[in-house]
This record gives sequence, structure tokens and C-alpha cells, in this order.
Amino acid sequence: MSDSVYPHLFALSARNEFVDFPTGGQKDSPTVAVRTSIVANRAAVTIEFGIPEFEEGEGDQPEEIEYATVNKDFTGRSLTLPTEYWVIPGLNEASSPNSIQREGLQLTKVMPGVGVVVVRHYCIKEPENAIINLTGRVNKRPFKLGNKIYAAEMIRFEGGSTMKKYTNFGNPFREITYRFAIQPVYDRIGWDLLGSGDNANTRPNITEFFTEAGTKLTLQEKELKRYIEGDANANPPVPKGELPFAYVGWNRVFIPRLGAWVRPALNREKRPHEMPAPSPSDPPVTEVEYMYDPKITPYQLDDDAPPQTIQSQTVRGFDLLFNAGAN
Repeated sequence: MSDSVYPHLFALSARNEFVDFPTGGQKDSPTVAVRTSIVANRAAVTIEFGIPEFEEGEGDQPEEIEYATVNKDFTGRSLTLPTEYWVIPGLNEASSPNSIQREGLQLTKVMPGVGVVVVRHYCIKEPENAIINLTGRVNKRPFKLGNKIYAAEMIRFEGGSTMKKYTNFGNPFREITYRFAIQPVYDRIGWDLLGSGDNANTRPNITEFFTEAGTKLTLQEKELKRYIEGDANANPPVPKGELPFAYVGWNRVFIPRLGAWVRPALNREKRPHEMPAPSPSDPPVTEVEYMYDPKITPYQLDDDAPPQTIQSQTVRGFDLLFNAGAN
């Protein structure tokens, strides 16, 4: 049996006995237990490792043990829409715009939401660092929760809790609870506002947006990018002038006057190395210069959190939450 198995087993029993000669280690079936013997001063101490079995099943069959549970809560939340951007056709008046605002109406946009609670049972280690570092982050790449794979930036980790328990053999273990918020909204995204128009050179780099925070461009995204950049031979997946639909994720915001979700870019101060080299004849710079930085997102990405090395392998992101060796 590989040494990597030992951290996941419980010490079920221990006994000592006097012997006339040293004995070597014994390995029984890995599905039942692992026994190892230590000899000192003619006394052998035998410790039995394994997974506790509870004899509460029918007949000779032990009761099945739950190692994890996944609970989902499907909800809806409302987004209030500014009424000045919505009109009632046919109510044009010379003295007043035909928006529904003057009618005293209100509009709300109901959006779906999913809350996911994952409980891990019989855990040996407590991944405290992983929980702290990943709270408030979203998934950079598609990630599987339960039996469903969610697209990039759809999952936000809300934190967790741990509880230390003991088996009937006195062995400690932990029950770990994780809470996730899913953004399942599938709506229009405002791709045509990014990197196009008269101020294209002052807007964010379009490539940074269509890589979806670092993932590989899909064929449709490549065609959209070509179309935005003015390629007459581009074949976008939507009629020209229309907005495509996509999972908006947590890093897009809804712009009411556009009726679409757009990924914002931080308009931050330029850092010293980003400033042009001054000429000796130029006057000293006194004003702060700004630039768009699409790499800084409202929610940080899980893969950018500190990784951990577990059994010589680098583990990062939300994978740490489900790795038995994470700390």
C-alpha cells in the first residue's frame, strides 16, 4: 500500500505483546486495514488502521457511510431598473418624453440564483489557509460542484465552517461545510462596447476581455474579436449589430441604458514604469495619468490565490477545498 494512503486512515485499535524475536511489518488487505509492528525491548506494539465500520446495517452488511453531501437552494432576486431608459411607444408628447417614469411605474428584473452548500464528512485535516485565501473569489476556469460543471466566473466561494467530532473508537475527524453562490444569469453581454468606436485606442484591450480572465478563446469569441476590429470577413455568431448571449458571471455588471452586461475595467493611476520617459526639455509632470486595467476584476480569481504543494503536486484554486492534504 502506498504511503499516501496512511493520512486518510483512522487508528482503530492498538495492542502490545511480548515476543522472543523481532517481527517485520505486516500488510493485510488495503480495503480492510493496515497493520504495522514496532519491536522494542522484546515487546511488539501493533496498531490497526482503517476506516470505521458501523454495524447498523441489515444482516452482515455494514451501514453505508456518507463522505459528502451537496445541498442546492434555487432562488430569485430582483434588480430595480431605472425607468428613464424605458419608454411606452405611442405616447410621444412634445412637452415631455415618453418614458414610463412620468407614468409613475416601476420596473424590476428578476434574476435566478443558486446557493450551494457542500458538506465533507470524515476529514482528517482542516484546510484553514485554503478557506481563508479563497473566500470571496470566483472560479477562473470551469469547475465541477456536485454533478454539474459551471462556466468560468459563475461560482463565488462564500466561506465555510468546520466542526471537530469523534468516532465511537475515540478517533477525531472533522466535518467541513462550504458555501457557494452561483451566478446562473444567461443574458446579453455588451461586447461591441469594448475596444471599438472613436476612442478605441483609449479603451481596454479587447483581447483581455475575450480571454475570459485567462482562458483560451473559443472560435465564436475569435470571430467576434475579428468583427469588432473591423475585419469584413469575420463571421460573428450573432447578426451584426446584435448583442450575444452568454453566462454573465460575477465580474460583469448590468448597464440599464444598454440592456446588457459589461465587464468593467479599473481606471487606475499609472505606475512609474508605465509613464513615458520624460524628455529633459519637458516640464515636470504634475498631473496624475490614468489607464484602464482589465486585469483587476471586481472579484479576484481562485487560481490567483496562494497555491499549495501536496505530494509533490501543485494544487491551486477551488481544488484545494476538496483535497485531503490541503491545509
